[in-house]
Amino acid sequence: MAGTNDFSYVMGEIARLRTGLGQLTIREKREREAYVHSCEQADTLMNQELDENKIKANKVIAFMNIAASYGAAQREPEAPRAYDIALLSRLALQINKQAGNDPMAAKLWTEAKAQLAALDQECEQIEQSGRQSVLLAEKQRDRELLLIGEKKKALESDFDALLVSGGFIRFSKACMAAGNAFSGEGEAGKAGFNGAVVIGRQVIPLGLPEGYTEKLSKSAPGLFDCRENALLLPVFASLNQGSILLVDYGDECEGELLDGIKNMIFHAVGRSFEGFRPVEYIDPIRLDSSALGVLAPLCGEDGLISPVPVSAESIKERLAAILEDCGDSPQTNGGAPAEQTG
Repeated sequence: MAGTNDFSYVMGEIARLRTGLGQLTIREKREREAYVHSCEQADTLMNQELDENKIKANKVIAFMNIAASYGAAQREPEAPRAYDIALLSRLALQINKQAGNDPMAAKLWTEAKAQLAALDQECEQIEQSGRQSVLLAEKQRDRELLLIGEKKKALESDFDALLVSGGFIRFSKACMAAGNAFSGEGEAGKAGFNGAVVIGRQVIPLGLPEGYTEKLSKSAPGLFDCRENALLLPVFASLNQGSILLVDYGDECEGELLDGIKNMIFHAVGRSFEGFRPVEYIDPIRLDSSALGVLAPLCGEDGLISPVPVSAESIKERLAAILEDCGDSPQTNGGAPAEQTG
């Protein structure tokens, strides 16, 4: 199996890339949200100022209508004048409402028209300022997104480098060789398993983006599950040393569990040696050897697998005998000395 250093290197690099990508994704989301917020703020401020401008314009227009009622002569202003509602009020009070064409009414109309022109200019400036705020926010967003994109490309380059690194190649080859042994391909005891057999796979979620998962799947076929976005690492059990494996599984996974058990038994009997003791297989659900499939014929008094207990009482007796046997000898199956596993 691949060394611990290779595994640590590969998983450490993947974790670093995942963290980096996650941070960039959050940063990208924040930049887009900030842009939307800036645009909304600019739009809100612009509309508020336009509403205020409209209120002023309506007041000015009201004075123009008053002036038109009392003066026929209307002279266009020479230039816009700042909004001054107090001035318009004073001019309106000076109009001689009895006269048919009062000069003060004409003056009021000209002054009001000049103020309305200034308000029209102010309206254009407000709209221009709003557009400018949106453009600035857009430039800020684009600048930040460009930087984020460059950092994402750098991380993708790091990921590409990982896939061709010696550590990843050794790691993936060893894992795939172990997977071949689990699926019946290859020879037991090969690929550096050191007296251990593969009894299943451990699913390790990676949380990588789609583009990364495709590259990883191509670089290590069978080692990566695109649907689950996870590594499928082989799980080993030693045939040379005692061990206990507790498996919590759902009913829908029972077939896979039984395949793992059969694989382990297959490799155990395949490594039989002088003094080899039969494998003990106990099925408290079925109370027979039917779950062993093609290995079932190996069960029997003289078989490589001991007869399967057929009742709860016989299971208790068998377990008591196994525990007593384990207490009598620290050696492994058949009295063979235990070997160190790598």
